[in-house]
Amino acid sequence: MPEFTVRNVRLGEVAKSLGFVTEGKLVVEMVDQMSGGDANIWRVKLADQTATDQLKTRACAVPNLLAGSKARDRVEAIVEQVSQALAREAYEISNDRRHPQGRITIIESEKIVVAVGAEAYVEAIASALEAAEKVAANAPAEKKPPQ
Repeated sequence: MPEFTVRNVRLGEVAKSLGFVTEGKLVVEMVDQMSGGDANIWRVKLADQTATDQLKTRACAVPNLLAGSKARDRVEAIVEQVSQALAREAYEISNDRRHPQGRITIIESEKIVVAVGAEAYVEAIASALEAAEKVAANAPAEKKPPQ
């Protein structure tokens, strides 16, 4: 955890600051003061890494994937295949229909794709897009999509 200073704040704000500077890895709660006592109770725990309410984001530069015609379709097809694979594996592993979920936003003007969602979803999508971008970048000029 990096060194930091907090001045002129309430104890509840210190708890929030600790969670912030640890980038969500710690959950810090200050329990209301016990009646009649002058002590504060703090609960500090590691954040649940599998919690679905913890959104992750990742932006992937994919200029080669977003070049030429049908660029959006190519990216959406990759995302769909990865999403289906996540759903299948989640069901096979835990016999549960819930699976890591998220969404992408394609920003064509900047040649990036932003993935937002559960950590497993974001990592899977980002890994697939980065691998596809590497393949597209190394493709011979005649096989690259027309621009």
